[in-house]
Amino acid sequence: MSKIVLLVKLTAQPGNEEGLLEELKLMVQPTRKEPGCLRYDLNYDPAHKDIFWFVEEWADESALDRHNQTAHFKKLQERKSALVANAERVLLQPVS
Repeated sequence: MSKIVLLVKLTAQPGNEEGLLEELKLMVQPTRKEPGCLRYDLNYDPAHKDIFWFVEEWADESALDRHNQTAHFKKLQERKSALVANAERVLLQPVS
């Protein structure tokens, strides 16, 4: 399988911007150490401080699947409804 790129947009529940940001920061270092993780960057939208973006690059789909089974990913999923108003995900495949 080939490399994949994932864009994840997370909009915080009103009043939970800081709480969401802290939870998302906890994802960065352990995820970057995972086999097959080529890039895992957390960003925010300066015009909308309640919107956060992950830009992810994975060696292949199985690396992303393994990530989705990690303890830190599952912990975030458990907290998601309290912190996230909306989540969008776009899966891309690089052309070159």
